[in-house]
Amino acid sequence: MDILAEVESMALNISDVQEIAPEEADIARWHRLFGYGRAEAIRRIEAYRSDDSRTRISDELWATVGSRKEAEGYNQEAYEDEYTLKNGWQARSGLTACPTVSGTFIVQLTGPLASPEKIKDAAGLGAAPAVATGVGEDGHADFC
Repeated sequence: MDILAEVESMALNISDVQEIAPEEADIARWHRLFGYGRAEAIRRIEAYRSDDSRTRISDELWATVGSRKEAEGYNQEAYEDEYTLKNGWQARSGLTACPTVSGTFIVQLTGPLASPEKIKDAAGLGAAPAVATGVGEDGHADFC
């Protein structure tokens, strides 16, 4: 774990000041996208906004997918929450692994993809990939 990167991410979350209480448009968006009732949508939005340690998607990723996701009704906040959900964001959203991409990829086991099982689920694989040990940016690391 890169502690400096984690602290920087938390600082960005804290500096991204917004009202914790959601507006009606946000509640309606989360209801439409995720099927939450009003109370659950409010609870989840407030939990997301008050989590200073939440994982943020990069500006580059949002620049890549933002216009398509906005056409589907998302804003960056809703997409970020869905993308980083620990309990299978694929299943809840209907998103699937990118079917047009094929090949071999090396993925460091970290963040939302911290285990071979999570890689398996995210990529839609039949079995969890093998783990290899190596050296990452911060020293010893595991990879699939």
